[in-house]
Amino acid sequence: MSQVNALENPERCGCLGPMKRLCELCESAGSSFVACSRSCLDRHRSAAHADSSDDSVARARAHIRDQNRERSANGELDAGHRQRLMALIAELPQAAELCVFGAGDGSDLDLERLASSFREIHLVDVDGEALARARDGQALRVRERLTLHEGVEASGVLEHLDAWGDRFPEHAELARVAVESAQSIVHGLGSSFPAVASIGLLQQLALPFQRAWLTSRGNWTALLSTLSAIHLATLAGATRSGGRCLLTLDVASSRDTPALAEQCQRSLDELPEFVLEARAAGGLQLRPDPQRLLAQLSSTGMKSLVEAPRICQPWLRQQAGDTELVYGLIFGHP
Repeated sequence: MSQVNALENPERCGCLGPMKRLCELCESAGSSFVACSRSCLDRHRSAAHADSSDDSVARARAHIRDQNRERSANGELDAGHRQRLMALIAELPQAAELCVFGAGDGSDLDLERLASSFREIHLVDVDGEALARARDGQALRVRERLTLHEGVEASGVLEHLDAWGDRFPEHAELARVAVESAQSIVHGLGSSFPAVASIGLLQQLALPFQRAWLTSRGNWTALLSTLSAIHLATLAGATRSGGRCLLTLDVASSRDTPALAEQCQRSLDELPEFVLEARAAGGLQLRPDPQRLLAQLSSTGMKSLVEAPRICQPWLRQQAGDTELVYGLIFGHP
């Protein structure tokens, strides 16, 4: 079934060509409008949303900030998740600098504990307001160790949101942009670090595109693979020689797999067996799949930047009333 057919009675731009664009402003209001191009979408926005900006990238960034504020206001701390995350960060080189991508408002992190383990803590996120909340909630001793890197758009390709929505690029262009994007993000940090972590960020990178596009399964596969490659290369590039990196992933939710919620009553030692059985029965899909990311780390373009990659045992996280399945992936930089 196509995305257009999956939408409930969408209003269309009236053109005969394939529908490629979604009006995210209509989606937020509970309706649906689809268009064949940005020009048709812009005409609709001018008529139906007269006060809106025509800057799709700015709207995507604003949506991320809104989502972060909502999670910050409504979210409850999952102490078990935070404890598991901090235990994995403790496997990274201590004492010097730690860089955390996707730090947000710091609710997943014990910044006071990290300040006792690292001389400097660099928090990276596209949302500067969330980073400010993370800093301002800490004691002076902790704040003095924090460096904020705000406005860092970790997909590296959000600027292509409109152009690629009308004309999806060929493989060669995707590969070129991926390399340039990862290099640009790393260069913008101004340094590499002995300890690097990415906290539940990878699966969020596609969200602005999913809110704005209608495209083929093949194009989605190519985009997701490109975003994974950019993020993995960014993490490897930001990790100093001899350093180590942690990537955590929210790969499934009880919204799609209700049986995940039942696993909260069982030992975490039983969770890997549940995952194997549920996947074999077709009742659980991991998105992103940690094994595929492990394969990407072993690919020709990445393997020289990575050593001893391994997947950590999964755990569960409670988030806004849902149960999420979380994996960790750790690797070194030779």
